[in-house]
Amino acid sequence: MNFIIKGDKTARQDTPALCTTCVNSMIVKGVRPSEVSIQCFTNGPWTAPTAVHWHVTECTSYVDKSLTSLEQMEKIAYRFSVDDRKKTMGFMTATQWKSRHPDGGPGDDYEV
Repeated sequence: MNFIIKGDKTARQDTPALCTTCVNSMIVKGVRPSEVSIQCFTNGPWTAPTAVHWHVTECTSYVDKSLTSLEQMEKIAYRFSVDDRKKTMGFMTATQWKSRHPDGGPGDDYEV
């Protein structure tokens, strides 16, 4: 029987483990390089974490912690206004938004 392997499917050890940059991981390091404990919380904080004992190079639950979440983006986003009467549109400051929408909108927990 012959096998044909297309592409390089070999896991590379020279790349950093995905767990070091994942939102779902907790990494505890000791004094020695061998003293490392990695816990994976892919099922959420309400379940028991999974201990990871190997160098992870691919993961279906990987979430890069350097990326901004949708909730964080909504909190820092500028408000956009459309005035049908004046046929204008544009960005509003937080103060302008609060004056026109005293009850606020979804995610309006910022102070003016």
